[in-house]
Amino acid sequence: MKNLDWEINSRDLENGLRVYLEEKVNHLDEHSLFSSFIYSILSAAENYKKLKKLEAQLKEIGITPPKNVGEIEVVASKIEEVVKKSRFPNRKIRRIRKFLRWWCNSNLPFEILKDSKTKRERGEELRELLVKECPGIGYKTASLLLVKLGYLNLIPIDVWSMRFLKANGYPVKLPDYKKVSGPKGKEYLRLEEILRENASKYSVPPAIFQFALWSKYSSWRETKGSKKV
Repeated sequence: MKNLDWEINSRDLENGLRVYLEEKVNHLDEHSLFSSFIYSILSAAENYKKLKKLEAQLKEIGITPPKNVGEIEVVASKIEEVVKKSRFPNRKIRRIRKFLRWWCNSNLPFEILKDSKTKRERGEELRELLVKECPGIGYKTASLLLVKLGYLNLIPIDVWSMRFLKANGYPVKLPDYKKVSGPKGKEYLRLEEILRENASKYSVPPAIFQFALWSKYSSWRETKGSKKV
């Protein structure tokens, strides 16, 4: 990879806020929460432009959360028509089917909905519960979901976040997602805390800082037709 400028400027932070506002769920209810779960699961190893295309296709066919286990197959079949066009479709389809069954049997989605519509005081607690209870969802996916719901103290740590840390001298092992996966468990939380400290230097919420990094170096600029600064 060519040498990159890892300095973050005000324009980068503005773009980070812009990304957040694009990703944020503005009208939160059971349906938008369900769609946000699906979006977050599909985000794994997916190009952003393709992810937004998948999101648009799911909206077009009008997926709705299953009310009981008897509706899972109908909902799953509709989602699979779109997911089969994604990267690693079989893996994602398996995760979504497990998620649908969990959705029908868990009260956690409604706990998330309640907290998200009030003071958003349980972000880290809800993330831990998601990682523990929801099949196929790790820290990164759970963090992305909750950031979309307005929990700005959480960070969906991606490869750009880790490259930023490595470039600034932190002991980080970069993932290749083949032999080396992204951070998990205590390591994820350790890196998140370091990123929070860096975000505080710019006086922005941690999630906005991560979006600033991501928007600066990822394909988001190409997607939005943005010019580099």
